[in-house]
Amino acid sequence: MMSKSRIFALMLFMNTFASVCFAQSLVDVFSLRKTKPEPASFQLSMLKKWKVRPDVVAVFDSTYLDSMKFVRYALDTQMLRHGSFSPVQFRVYGNDGSLYTAWQYCFGNMLILGTIKDNRFQDVRHLPINRILDFAHDSRLFLPIIGCIPDISKYNMVVVAFWDPYLGRSVRKMLKRIQKVIDKDETSSILFITVNYNGLLD
Repeated sequence: MMSKSRIFALMLFMNTFASVCFAQSLVDVFSLRKTKPEPASFQLSMLKKWKVRPDVVAVFDSTYLDSMKFVRYALDTQMLRHGSFSPVQFRVYGNDGSLYTAWQYCFGNMLILGTIKDNRFQDVRHLPINRILDFAHDSRLFLPIIGCIPDISKYNMVVVAFWDPYLGRSVRKMLKRIQKVIDKDETSSILFITVNYNGLLD
């Protein structure tokens, strides 16, 4: 499991680069706190406070945490080479389960990058995204605690966001921006799943 000091050092390094290139804020890093397990009621209260309304609330399956560093589940092909991963991230899939686009904190500001543009998810091809990812495999990473995973073919898109309330301001910004896209979606056909690490990162 990743210690707080390691997460902090990793995010500080990523943010220093991203601050110059993609207008991330150092406030995001300094808002980082020690993570710890919390009951579902706490997670729901934080999501409600941020006005985030997922269809499925899940927790990360502890047996798969190290899998985030390996090719079958890793999001970032560059970090994959170093056996690490950015915990603040989201993945967007089509209704056939194939990966459409994705974002993680070390990529930089999602609005400047264009991952979210005009309240829509966009595929930014130059990002080092692992294109072999798919929902069928990635769904093994988490365990629903509220709601269940429906037939995704009935939706246009599926969004899975990995978060922890103690990982700083960047988590809140990510979730609120995802929710805004969903609220603006005229088809009302985006399945939103939040996956809480629930203290596994310490």
